Amino acid sequence: MYYKYFGVDKDTGTIRVSFLCDGLFRFTQPKYLNDPKEARPKFYIDKYSPKDLSRARMALMKELPGLFPFGKVSDKDAITFALNPFPSRRLGNICPHLIHQEGYKSMAEYDRIQLVNEYKIFNDQLNKEIGVFSLTQDNKNEVMWASYGNDYNGIVVEFSEDLRHLDNYISSEIDYNLDKVSFELSLNQGIIRFNGINVKKLENKCLTITDELISSFLFHKEKKWSYEKEFRLISKLKNAKKICGNVYLEKLPFHIFKAVYIGQNVKESERELILTQISKNKELSHIDIFIQTFNKLSGQIEFEKIHL
Repeated sequence: MYYKYFGVDKDTGTIRVSFLCDGLFRFTQPKYLNDPKEARPKFYIDKYSPKDLSRARMALMKELPGLFPFGKVSDKDAITFALNPFPSRRLGNICPHLIHQEGYKSMAEYDRIQLVNEYKIFNDQLNKEIGVFSLTQDNKNEVMWASYGNDYNGIVVEFSEDLRHLDNYISSEIDYNLDKVSFELSLNQGIIRFNGINVKKLENKCLTITDELISSFLFHKEKKWSYEKEFRLISKLKNAKKICGNVYLEKLPFHIFKAVYIGQNVKESERELILTQISKNKELSHIDIFIQTFNKLSGQIEFEKIHL
């Protein structure tokens, strides 16, 4: 099963429960995710990436098959015949005063600034197109109840397995290993490449954000986050049902709602509001409702089922 924690809204001071009426949930742009190290490619500075080499080998086999009759292209050949620029020396290296006149200390500084600019273009594009809905597979996690559930003042919504089979979404458990990110961005000898493609040869200088690209880096985080047991649903923001400023809301079908768990510290008035919202929505008549408690001996989180 999959669970979504909700805390107290910082603007209203209450739990946002409107989704119990309209089924709308926020799909968050990657730049707003809580780990600044995630949703990034692997960077290769002053060297070629594995995909640079792979794409170069394939290009040489296709364009110059006579040079490689045994069907093998070494990394050295790929670099020499396909990746290294020609001529090898650049104007800024030959006449460094020209680069100084533009305000740069060196070609290396110039190159890195170009890399930052190109990455920003891609990142801006990503945040205009992609939304992330983060869930967990653990509804008894004390750390998440304390943080995302605002010290047990929030609620948790449970969704059925049907969540992962919804149309128009990409979904997966998170792999807590950033080494497995396979989206590569390289800078070598003044040439910037995304997954082995020279950025200057990209159509409109933009990388198409495909499902394959999304899967290559948006389902990975550092190991320190593994306690969250995260499952992620990713959507294209153009599919949003409602847009409020920079907040994109998508509607999830009520039939995948399975239960609501109300934190122990939720005020009685808010608890009554939650129960009222559920009872008014006939499409939620099938869900279970639980109140969070703690075992009197062990202190472990437990849930007590209640009835409307």
